[in-house]
Amino acid sequence: MKDVIKGKPFDESKNLWYTTLDAISESIFLIDLDYKILHCNRTTLNFLGKSKYNEVIGHSCWEIMHRTPEPVEWCPVRKMLESGRREIFVQELMGKWVEISADPVFDDEGNISGAVHVITDITNRKQIEDTLRESEEKYRLISENSDDLIAVYSEDGTIEYINAETHSRILGYNPEEFIDKSFRDTLVHEDDRVLAATSVNEGLEKGEYYYQFRLKHQLGNFFWFEVTGKRFTDDTGKNKFLCVSRNINEKKLADYKIKESEENFRTIAEQAFMGILILQDDKVTYVNNTLLQIFEYTYEEVIVWTKDDLIKRVHPDDIQSLIEYRQRLRGEDTHIKAYHSHRAFTKSKNLKWIDQFSRIIVYKGRLAELITIMDVTEKKEAEQELVKLNSLKSELLRRTSHELKTPLVSIKGFTDLLLNVHKEKLDDYVLSTIHEIKLGCERLENLIQDILKTSELELGTIKLKKTEGDLSFLIKLSIRESQGLIKLRNHTIDLKIHDKLIASFEQEQIHQVISNLINNAIKYTPPDGTIEIKSEINSSSIKISIKDTGIGITREEEKDLFTQFGKIERYGQGLDIISDGSGLGLYISKKIVELHGGEIWVESRGRNKGSTFYFTLPLIRELEI
Repeated sequence: MKDVIKGKPFDESKNLWYTTLDAISESIFLIDLDYKILHCNRTTLNFLGKSKYNEVIGHSCWEIMHRTPEPVEWCPVRKMLESGRREIFVQELMGKWVEISADPVFDDEGNISGAVHVITDITNRKQIEDTLRESEEKYRLISENSDDLIAVYSEDGTIEYINAETHSRILGYNPEEFIDKSFRDTLVHEDDRVLAATSVNEGLEKGEYYYQFRLKHQLGNFFWFEVTGKRFTDDTGKNKFLCVSRNINEKKLADYKIKESEENFRTIAEQAFMGILILQDDKVTYVNNTLLQIFEYTYEEVIVWTKDDLIKRVHPDDIQSLIEYRQRLRGEDTHIKAYHSHRAFTKSKNLKWIDQFSRIIVYKGRLAELITIMDVTEKKEAEQELVKLNSLKSELLRRTSHELKTPLVSIKGFTDLLLNVHKEKLDDYVLSTIHEIKLGCERLENLIQDILKTSELELGTIKLKKTEGDLSFLIKLSIRESQGLIKLRNHTIDLKIHDKLIASFEQEQIHQVISNLINNAIKYTPPDGTIEIKSEINSSSIKISIKDTGIGITREEEKDLFTQFGKIERYGQGLDIISDGSGLGLYISKKIVELHGGEIWVESRGRNKGSTFYFTLPLIRELEI
């Protein structure tokens, strides 16, 4: 080996040769056939952590490199001596990844006389390769588990990558089939092939493309896909195209249903007799012909309106109540009525009454307000006319009742005269007849009083003269006044009221209410019944209940109970009750209680299960039992 080296041109310039070796970044050894190191460069010393050449030269390479008594099994020098050609290994050595090569050195006769042993530190390259491989594995993992169909094409259209597993999962074919371009082309719906080809060709020039098309599933049905393609340059500087196809079949179906729904909505809306308007982001986005006809505007005029433009059409006196209604509507007030009635001006300044219904909906994927409007002008005018007619009726009844009172007073007076002054001159039959006439006069008088009271309540002419009073006193007074009838029917009165029930009311009016309710309980409860009168006090009102064990009330009967002449006919039904009366008592009681700011109602479990009548009056002070 030494002779070979000496025979080379390097002998003539040994220092230059050594200097050249030291400038090389790889570790270089010159090794003889006994694995002894004849020479090494400075990089080798650094790699081995040595500072002097004599620490390396003369030692065997496996002793210095591996600290073993003989060459390791994979030693490249050993392999090279066996094969007679260059050997390369990549191995982790001394905490670093290295590429180790051994090249043979030949003498003048062509025999191997030694080796050039080169060690290249490839740790950084190895880390980059590992990172790249890991990245590729992650990309492949993501790609194959994605629901998107992903493919990479070269500029000539050759497929370089396809996530075949995903293609198979989404479309149902074997993964290997997708490699064949002609097979992939057959999957495109025939109506979409020209669009797909045109979009791709244009995209190749522009650098990107987008289109939607249908692909055939293995079962025979077609799915909609959204395709995005973009050109990119790889590490070698070659242009390629990344193509991503996303399944939008459900979106397409949803869009179709929305479109169909909108078309149905428009068809219905245009044929509706109600005005329909959609307000979105405080702007009108839809209006039907009926609404245009109601307000006398054109479509072009209304479609540019905002919420403020709509408010301008509302009568000034009704704006505040409309605003409050809309606030309650948006606050999800469960007790709010379904519509709001107000007046609005048409284009010609005519004033119309409308009922406005509002509801929050989803329109074209976003929240909107659906406003439905009914022209109720004729209805309102009819109602106003009915109010006038009702007032005329009440006035007629009032005047007629007053006219009836005059002869009635005369008849009643003469019957009293006959019964009290001329009683001795009349036989029993005549006296009985005159007594019946008197009873009829009293019934007629009570009826006239009820009619007059009803007329006053309907006309609104009653002005309450409320004073602070004790309801307990009035209840006890009414019981005393009915004591004769109570004894006649053999009823038991169970009184459970507070000693003091102080409220603000007109005593004569509330006395009439209490008397009506107690007398009804007495008359409609068969003999030997029980009547319970009870009071309750809460934070805002006094509640009086009158419970009987009488014949009860059905659901159907409850509907007419508090109306004019709402008396339920009991005659001829075999019930042991007193069924006389005008049918106005409960109607009058309801009106009086409501004038006082209270409520009145009835509860009953049905026929022959008794009834309980309640009424409330506002509380004015804390009370004691």
